Amino acid sequence: MERIQNGELDFTMERKKQDEFGMIIDSFNYMLVRIKELLHTVQRQRNNYYKLEMLALKSKLNPHFLYNVFDMIYWKMVLKNEYEIADVVATLADILRYCVNHKKEFVTVQEDMRYLSSYLSFQRLLLNEKLQYEIRIPDELSECEMPKLLIQPLVENAIK
Repeated sequence: MERIQNGELDFTMERKKQDEFGMIIDSFNYMLVRIKELLHTVQRQRNNYYKLEMLALKSKLNPHFLYNVFDMIYWKMVLKNEYEIADVVATLADILRYCVNHKKEFVTVQEDMRYLSSYLSFQRLLLNEKLQYEIRIPDELSECEMPKLLIQPLVENAIK
């Protein structure tokens, strides 16, 4: 028992008799095995938790870095009077911000259409202004909720 109190779990007690004490020793040995298994499980879960925590931290840092880069490119283009490129960069930043930072799975139709408008603006710039579109939403639908990014793949396929 003292060995266990000192954290030494890598031993078993020897069963000498087939009586109640032998059954207690068997149960004790089984308990030691289970404790070791549970300790290993807890350690694995801790390791996974720390890995996920680091991954979450990295995912928060990367978009922030990208927003700063987009912002820097945007202002450099504005200073050089390259407004078309500045618009592309700003639109791309808006699209990224919506996709990455919008934590909700469901958004209002109005929110998703605002994103879709940015996406279509970006596509229009890529297609040298050849794309024409109009987004009309009935007022009664604008506050309805829908899965985020539901419409964008359909629009993307329609453009191709």
